[in-house]
Parts: sequence; structure tokens; C-alpha cells
Amino acid sequence: MYVLGCFGKGVRVPHEQACCGTPAAVNGEGNAVRKLAHRNLAVLDRDGNTVLASCGSGSLMLGREYADFLGPDDPLRQTALDVGTRVRDISEYLINEIGSEAIAAKIVRTIDARIAYHDPCHLGRGIGVQKEPRAILSLIGKNCVEMAEADRCCGSGGTYGFTHWETSKAILERKIGNAQKTQATIIATGCPACIMQLSGGSENIKAGIYVCHTVELLAWAMGFASGPAEKRLQAF
Repeated sequence: MYVLGCFGKGVRVPHEQACCGTPAAVNGEGNAVRKLAHRNLAVLDRDGNTVLASCGSGSLMLGREYADFLGPDDPLRQTALDVGTRVRDISEYLINEIGSEAIAAKIVRTIDARIAYHDPCHLGRGIGVQKEPRAILSLIGKNCVEMAEADRCCGSGGTYGFTHWETSKAILERKIGNAQKTQATIIATGCPACIMQLSGGSENIKAGIYVCHTVELLAWAMGFASGPAEKRLQAF
């Protein structure tokens, strides 16, 4: 909200909204997804504003998948299609609607540390948002690097990391290994689940890599404190 406020954009977070339904979807709970879709669409269709998500899974579910879960006879299917046209990932909105020049004008400090970007599956392959997060990082980082297999899954996959832990762990270690090869000390990404997975992987093998959301780094570069991350980022 602070970042968008700097560009004169008001943000409303409806208290009636609920989970987008992705966790239920990956567990085959279609009825639960449909109930959540009905609840969220009733809220998000009120004013016709842009719907922003800071999670790739949320962007995919709200923007595209609700209409698939709601059959042709569902009275809210058209609403799902209409709302879907207004859904934007936060990085997508910042670059395409606010613009790189306007963002650059608000940056008051840059990050010297080496930054690598991880493409969340739902954000990168799901809705095709890949260049926008990298464009943000290029504005705030002096040393952004591309790691091998940046768009390869981190191993989280919703509950996959719990139900198939050994396989998930192997995928995760490969991802952290690719990051280490770049000598990055920060991994930026656009999915809270990926952040948890990658943070745990970095901690488990003592990689010393800080993992955070792309817009968290942008907020810091714009002069906002980043809560628990503030001291860590100051070190960079």
C-alpha cells in the first residue's frame, strides 16, 4: 500500500474477502473453490476497480481459473470472466501501469548485493509474468544476475512439499544450488509459498541467502522500512 500510495493510488483491502482457493484446488476440493469464488467475486465485482495480487497463485486463480471452476450454468461465471480481465499481479501493474520512469524517480537507495530472481510457477508459466519483476529489480539492484533454471519449480507446489517431502527437498536443493552458483545473497520472487520454501532451503544448508518478495525490495529502495528485513537489507 505504501508503494502504490507514492504514486497516488488508493488501495482498498475488503475485509470480506477470503482465500483465493488455490490450496483447495491443488487438493482436489473443487466445491470449496467454488464457494470461495462466489464469496470473493461478490466482493471484487462491486466497483470495477483493478484487482491486484501479490501472489502468483492468487493472480492465476482470480484472473483465469475461477471461470474454469464455475460451470456454464453458474450465474457468476460471467462475473468471473469480467473480474478476471481486471486482475493484475503487483509487479505487472507497477511496470505496465505506473511505468519504469516513475518508479525510478521514487528510488532513494539501491542495493549493491547480488540479486537473483526465481520465477514462481503460477506467475511465470501460469500467467506469463516474467519480465516485469526483473524490470523492477533492474531499477533497484546494481548487480542483478540470472540463475540457471530460474523458472524451474522450487519444490513447494502447494502441499506437495508436505506429501512428497524427499522429492520436494531434492528439487529445492537444486534450486538453492543454482542460486549459489551465481553468488547471489538475495533471491527475489513473487509468491509467498516460494518464499517460505526457499527461505527454509537456504537456512537448512546454511546458504546465507535472504529470500523476499520483489516488491519488498522495491519498498526498501523507495525509503520504506521493511520490518524484520530492515537490518538485513541495510547490510547490503
